[in-house]
Amino acid sequence: MKVTIDNKESVVICHIDGEINIGTTEELKKPFQQIVDSRPKKVILDFKRVGYIDSLGMATVIGFLKELQKIGALLGVTELDPKIYSIFKITKVDKVLKIFNSQEDAIKGLSHG
Repeated sequence: MKVTIDNKESVVICHIDGEINIGTTEELKKPFQQIVDSRPKKVILDFKRVGYIDSLGMATVIGFLKELQKIGALLGVTELDPKIYSIFKITKVDKVLKIFNSQEDAIKGLSHG
């Protein structure tokens, strides 16, 4: 898995490339912590290149959301694979995460609360 972080319109964008599963969640924790430590106001997780997520991966994303909420930051998730979106709906994760079709939609949506 590869994780890259950039900024666009004062939003931190975390691009994830690969599967998020029991074998890769530790790789996510360091960049997630770096993001939290930078105290952003808005963060986007770009799932464009994520083809699979397991329950531990979902727990890691939810843990990241909770850490961001502690510092008053907003989190959006973009470009979910239809299978991952289905998993998020079935598990009701879509009720706690703000899901957007694109980065542009997320930037606009997070700017309006």
